[in-house]
Amino acid sequence: MDRPGFTTAPHPTDVRIVLLGKTGVGKSATGNTILGQDVFHSALGFSSVTMKCQERTVLIGQNRVSVVDTPDFFYATNTQEGLSSEIERCIHLSNPGPHAFIFVLTFDTFTEQETDVVTVFEKCFGEVASRYTIIVFTHGDELNNRTIEELVEKNVKLSELIEERGWRYHVLNNKDRANRNQVTELLEKILIMMYVNEGSCYTHDMLQEAQRKAREEIDLMKEESRREEERKREEQRWLEKVRRETEESRREKERKREEQRWLEKVRRETEDRIGRETDEEVKRQSERENMAREEGEKRGEESETENGEEMLGSGHNTLDWLKKHQAFILMCFAVLIIIVVIIFVIVLMFERNQ
Repeated sequence: MDRPGFTTAPHPTDVRIVLLGKTGVGKSATGNTILGQDVFHSALGFSSVTMKCQERTVLIGQNRVSVVDTPDFFYATNTQEGLSSEIERCIHLSNPGPHAFIFVLTFDTFTEQETDVVTVFEKCFGEVASRYTIIVFTHGDELNNRTIEELVEKNVKLSELIEERGWRYHVLNNKDRANRNQVTELLEKILIMMYVNEGSCYTHDMLQEAQRKAREEIDLMKEESRREEERKREEQRWLEKVRRETEESRREKERKREEQRWLEKVRRETEDRIGRETDEEVKRQSERENMAREEGEKRGEESETENGEEMLGSGHNTLDWLKKHQAFILMCFAVLIIIVVIIFVIVLMFERNQ
């Protein structure tokens, strides 16, 4: 793994350091190790001991070293206003600004969460803060004959994190505070970084610019969130409209089907009623025709009876008349026979004369 080589750097009078990291990584213990004395209250555990920013200054060799211990800026329970106030306070305590942000991590528990913490750090202090950042790994006593380089090479995320900060990292064993060489080496790395940065420090103006960008980003996120909420509401309104239209369409179709069923029912009932009325009318017509026919037949029979009676009566009258004029009739009949005989005799006599 390539790293920039160390070079001799001039030693400035002041070295201002701000310790950063989440609860439990050993920020306060690291500050005590650098200062060589128990200044900051340190305790094992996951509850934050440091609640407010604290600053101590000591003389180490030719350098006056100022160390600011900070609370957990990343998972603290402080309000947003209180958090912003403490961030500004840590810069103010290292006025005019820190030469180095020491970001404290533990190599044995480095996870995706730690990467997120660094991301939050850069959002709080701005990307420019990475130029002034050194990664310090605590629990150096737990390397167990391994080198930090080996661990860094095996962890891609950790390797990327360190590479983005110019391979500036260091390992401290806070249990071996008497070993001042580890502190001297750390200060040398800080001095080299200061030399590269031309003696500049992270200033309050940089923090304000970072906070301005953070506010803009927050405002942008709020605006995007508002737009997203509005989009969701609009989508909800649209879905509600579609639902209503679908429901209305369903009801309209159901109404038309119901109307069609009602019309079909009316049609069937009308057809049935007309059919029944037609059948009844046909039946009545048939009955009328039958009655007329029967009545006609009856009248015919009565007429024939009357005619027969008339003819019979006429026959009786004729018979009575014949009986009454029998002598006259016989006489006429005899005269007729005599006339016929006379005519016949005349004809015979005539034929003979011929």
